[in-house]
Amino acid sequence: MEEYRPDEPYVFKHGKRAGKSLEKLMFDDYEFLNWYYHDLNKRSKGGEKTELHKHLEWLLKRGQTRKPKMLCPQCGQRPVTRFSIIFYSDGISIGTVYTCCDAESCKDEIDILASGNTYQLLPFHFIVLNRLRTKGEKLELAELFKHVFKLKKPLTKQRAFELFNED
Repeated sequence: MEEYRPDEPYVFKHGKRAGKSLEKLMFDDYEFLNWYYHDLNKRSKGGEKTELHKHLEWLLKRGQTRKPKMLCPQCGQRPVTRFSIIFYSDGISIGTVYTCCDAESCKDEIDILASGNTYQLLPFHFIVLNRLRTKGEKLELAELFKHVFKLKKPLTKQRAFELFNED
């Protein structure tokens, strides 16, 4: 069976998200896309998938395999693979300084930066956008993703599509 590979972004034509592309929504509303995909799966019951269903399935899978382009701020030698969310009593901290590659010495630097605070070291997979509670936290993390994937501003549907479509 031939693997599905779209030629262009998928843009909603109707409804609340009319004019918005799935690719931009990966950054702006991942939670909705994840829910919608599972809803489409329930409704199709193993039947034929629509173009939207196939495109969304492809996109969600690609969101787990994208490789960041930003170099590790700890060693400056390898691309980042992980970021940390540092938890404080009054909120969280996310930022490029709290990113690292897979080298143990770089991960140890994150531990030092956390200064004894609780933190999670997570991979740059889009599904992680579901883990944060508030819309503000999710948007902050989405901005970090845009930065490490070196997406030019403003983020357009085409630029987002190119990120997910590259090999």
